Amino acid sequence: MSGSALNWPPGHYRELLTRLVGLGKQVLLTGGSPGEFQTNEELSQGLGSRVWNLAGKLTLRALGGLCEDAKCFIGPS
Repeated sequence: MSGSALNWPPGHYRELLTRLVGLGKQVLLTGGSPGEFQTNEELSQGLGSRVWNLAGKLTLRALGGLCEDAKCFIGPS
């Protein structure tokens, strides 16, 4: 979630995560780089066990399976 005009500021993602957790939703955070893992850790800090940081831990096939089964996908353009 690096700097892009088509991407939200981190605070917007944090607000969305907070709202989704408040609604009882399970949230899976993905990404591929060590920087994305760290960003996800910072965004999900204190939100509990409903937010899982899977950045750098999934194969492309596993990521595809998660997307296929997801009820919603949110990401940068």
